[in-house]
Amino acid sequence: MAPTYYSGQHNGDFRDFRANFGHENTLESNQFLTIFDALSEGEIAGPANAVRKALLAARYPSQHPGSWGVGTDNFNREALTDVFLNETPINGATPSFNSVATENVLINNFGEVKNEFKYGTATQTVTSQVGISSTETTVNVQTKVEQASPVTQTISTPFDTDGAGDYPIRITLTWPTLFRQKHDTGTQKGVTVRYKIEHKYTGQADFSNAFGENLQVQGKSKGPYSRDHKLVVSNDVNLYPLQIRVTRITDDGKSDSIDRNGKHWEKDSVQSDMNWSTYTLIKDEPNTYSNTAYHAFKVDAERFGGQPPARMYKIRGLKTKIPAPYTNGSGTTFTPTVDPTTGRIEYPTGYIFQGSFTTATHWNTDPAMLLREILLNERFGLGEFIKENQISNYDFYTVSHYNSDLLSTNTGLEPRFSFNGSLQTQDNAFNVINKICSNMRVTPYWSNNSLRLIQDSPQSTSYLFTLANVVEGGFSYSGTPQDTKFTVVNVSFFNMNTYKKDVEQVEDETTAPQSKYGIVSKNVEAVGCTSRQQANRMGRALLYSQTHENEVCSFTTSIAAGVICRPGQVIEIADPMRQGKRTAGLIKSATTTAITIDSDTDITFSSGSELSVVLSDGTVETKTVSSISLGVITVSSAYTSAPQSNSLWVYKTGTLTTSTWKVISVTEKDDLLYDISCIPYNSGKYDYIEQDIALPERQTSELNVIPQPPTSLSFSENIVEVNDTVVNRITLSWNRPLDKTNQTQFLVRYRNETDNYSRIITSDTTVDIDGLEAGLFECEVYSMAQSAIVSGTFASLNRNIIGKTAAPSAPTNVQFANGLLTWTQSTDLDVKIGGSVCFKWTSRTTGATWQNSTTLIDPIPGASTQVQLPSLGGTVLIAFKDSGYRKSDAVGIVLNDSDINLKTIKTQTEQTGFSGTKTNLEVNSNKLRLTTTDNFDSITDFNNLTIAGTNVETLDEVGSGVYNSGTYTFSNVIDMEGVYPVRFKQTLKTANIVVGTTIEDRGTNIDDWTTFDGDVAYSPDASILVDSTDDDPTSASPTWNGYQKMTNTLLQGRGFRFKAEVTTADSSENIEIEELGFTANLEPSTQQSTAPVGNGGAAKTITFPMQYWPGTSALGFTTDKPSVSVNVISPSSGDIVELAISANQFIATIKNSSGSIITDDFNWIASGHGQAV
Repeated sequence: MAPTYYSGQHNGDFRDFRANFGHENTLESNQFLTIFDALSEGEIAGPANAVRKALLAARYPSQHPGSWGVGTDNFNREALTDVFLNETPINGATPSFNSVATENVLINNFGEVKNEFKYGTATQTVTSQVGISSTETTVNVQTKVEQASPVTQTISTPFDTDGAGDYPIRITLTWPTLFRQKHDTGTQKGVTVRYKIEHKYTGQADFSNAFGENLQVQGKSKGPYSRDHKLVVSNDVNLYPLQIRVTRITDDGKSDSIDRNGKHWEKDSVQSDMNWSTYTLIKDEPNTYSNTAYHAFKVDAERFGGQPPARMYKIRGLKTKIPAPYTNGSGTTFTPTVDPTTGRIEYPTGYIFQGSFTTATHWNTDPAMLLREILLNERFGLGEFIKENQISNYDFYTVSHYNSDLLSTNTGLEPRFSFNGSLQTQDNAFNVINKICSNMRVTPYWSNNSLRLIQDSPQSTSYLFTLANVVEGGFSYSGTPQDTKFTVVNVSFFNMNTYKKDVEQVEDETTAPQSKYGIVSKNVEAVGCTSRQQANRMGRALLYSQTHENEVCSFTTSIAAGVICRPGQVIEIADPMRQGKRTAGLIKSATTTAITIDSDTDITFSSGSELSVVLSDGTVETKTVSSISLGVITVSSAYTSAPQSNSLWVYKTGTLTTSTWKVISVTEKDDLLYDISCIPYNSGKYDYIEQDIALPERQTSELNVIPQPPTSLSFSENIVEVNDTVVNRITLSWNRPLDKTNQTQFLVRYRNETDNYSRIITSDTTVDIDGLEAGLFECEVYSMAQSAIVSGTFASLNRNIIGKTAAPSAPTNVQFANGLLTWTQSTDLDVKIGGSVCFKWTSRTTGATWQNSTTLIDPIPGASTQVQLPSLGGTVLIAFKDSGYRKSDAVGIVLNDSDINLKTIKTQTEQTGFSGTKTNLEVNSNKLRLTTTDNFDSITDFNNLTIAGTNVETLDEVGSGVYNSGTYTFSNVIDMEGVYPVRFKQTLKTANIVVGTTIEDRGTNIDDWTTFDGDVAYSPDASILVDSTDDDPTSASPTWNGYQKMTNTLLQGRGFRFKAEVTTADSSENIEIEELGFTANLEPSTQQSTAPVGNGGAAKTITFPMQYWPGTSALGFTTDKPSVSVNVISPSSGDIVELAISANQFIATIKNSSGSIITDDFNWIASGHGQAV
């Protein structure tokens, strides 16, 4: 089908487009943005400020006159204070409660904005204010369209698969700037850029012009200019994939505009870059979007640079069911309500939950109600899988009641837990449920085909456990490794004052571990939290849990107790292994006031002591003890019922009591046994978290025994930085003993090799030891009591310390641009501190290795990430060396030679024969290399042994090595016949080799060898040097300035000479030079008049301020001269300028059409190479 193109008019829901030249420097396009934002699945209350005022007006009408219902002027204006575009509210003014609607002020920050809210009801209608009739999906392209590189986008399937026939695609093109600047006057003019849009369906051989003709943009704009094209394409899935191609016809950086002579403006500077910005797929579908809350608005696109603004909404979100009203026997009804300010559910005094919820839905901020709605809602939740009879409504009510309690904070009263957030990304049910539960410290669990909730909230004791009702093995305790301890919690929440994510930092103030670990942060997100105080409570709860709930008690019990215990319940444990004596057992017989126990061996009466028993219904009841005699404990007041025989008793005193624990799991082990795990419980936890009240102490042990030794001692070794120095760190870690009785600290004894033992005392289960050398390491770790008693045995280990021996990692992200070589800083500490970054170079652009390259510049500090390099071409290689001189693998990158305007006057390349003067060098197989030194047979004076020209002491040092250095002097010099600046660039291709591959072949002491493998040589190196003189280099005694290393070197002089220096640090390693040489180049130079020059009616001679290089016959340039351009000030038709140009001057003769010399002024500009000094 043929596509359709629309321009210069409003088409359906497309943005308006009007082209004009309203400003002389701006080609304008006026557009409107129509945006449809889905806010929520399900019905919501609406814009937050508007709904809050509407609720307050409904609750307190006498205090809030005027109409504030949904759809009223007051409500609609207030709603726009809750819509933010690029962080600015649409309405900057707030309607007053104390004024009538006609007096309210609307401060619209974005001009005329048409908008409408829909609240997600099942019966909502199509929006009438904005007129949205289509769904759009915009795809960012953001690609520059160049003449040689058309941009193609592929659409795999039709967008409007439900539609018939075809659907539109809007293609948006953008020109950042659009003008031509005249080269002579600087005036800016309009330009013309031609282009075409093509498309091709699958199976078609070629693209076809989408609009039947080529398109063009014409005009001038100093800012971005955009143009839309509407392309209508087929919905037939068999024609896909569809390709759309945008091609620039006009040359890049050019204009198709022409001058009055019919020629292109070739000398003018043209700004006409063209970008394909986006394409938008459009589906026409009028839709009410039932059960989806949304906001639709239309705004002038110019206010946002033509791009959709960032939107943010402050809304009162999903409406949920809440606990239903309760009517007591007297006919009084107690109805839960929602606080219009905080959103908490207010439960009236006397309310009793009956297990049912309201039919109508209400906005609230209770996370328990939100969770229940998500679990049961069949549209956006789990209602298809979970029915109401599969959740515990009583659990949800209990949690909701605790959530809604008001707490006093430094900013006033607020609910304990509120959920004010959004769930915007699809996730699995498990994660969504746990995110919401994390807001209110709830753990969900599945039990008896029902979803139950456990909330971390105050609980009374539900059951007692002693050795009498657990299986053999008793109670097992395990701790959390201390090396995972964090000292600071960073809690992120959404700050309603700034409308951005904020962080509340909470520090551990109870254990002050920062002296040991420093600041160890844990980052958490307070999901649905907009209160800094709630975030703070979350951080304090996490720190509390880490410090006080870092122990797990596990045990196995009988079915009688196992079926009663549930996760979240609080239990008491009387463990004689921890208490130091038996304080619990079984009841032999009992009345409501006298309990006969199975043993009173360790029971001594004390004032204020208590006796706890388990009654027949499984509950625990505690009474004050009045006396103990012959195994009978008498209490001061009667129990509710007499305990049964063989039920539990626990005796407590002021100095020794049970420990309290919260059950975290109950697992059926078999038909008769249950495994229970629990963590420490302190009833003062909640006041500590919420009010910073100190935790009460509970005396649960009277032990003073030898502690048990630690277990699971482990060893690790790492390289770390300490005080700007790299050191080897040994980290020892271990577990506390399962029986932690009387264990408070640890004693660590260690030694390195045969040194004396050193000691460390710590309360942690990890210790760091720095600065030990490679070799044997021995250590012993003892448990220690507060009284300094140590365990009878210890945990021990022996290890060999490796030290800093591994080679560093290779450089990464190596890049070269604008003469700057950059890379990512080494991750190895011993490179960053005390190490270096090394560089080599070769003329090769392929096959470059560290061995066939030569040193480019001196090494730089290892922490460096960039270095400026000369423009050379070839390949540069970079490698890291650590402080022990171990080298990483090298990484190479090809350099671009950016000196494009140089004039090469001499290229010298030495190969094969190498005819220059050689010192300690020889040609072997057409390659230049260091000469081999004397061997044993060539010794003539055994009293004066030498090798490579150096005296040696023993015959063992005489061998078949090579000289450590050599020099190659080029046979020719360069004579410029004048002093000029000349730029030299070297050419060098080398390869390092090992002279011999056996020990007998090596010519030096083994202690001096740099390699042992026989196939790698790193020490040989070579460089090319250049020397300059201002004298005639062919004279008898010119004064030379001294050689310097050649890379991309600019020297000033008349004469230049050259040599190469070759070195090796290991006489068993040689270098083979395949090619060496250089290029000599002159840099471009421009001179021009500073004011018009008068010719006086005759030929005018202009002497250049600085003479250009005229060339020399020796270098093959005999008549080198600059180019000169003359611009006559007042020319007449037919006037001509004749020029006679040399290296130091030019003669300009201005003639008229008759050939006669005329009088006129002119400006001139000369361009050439080389300027005489």
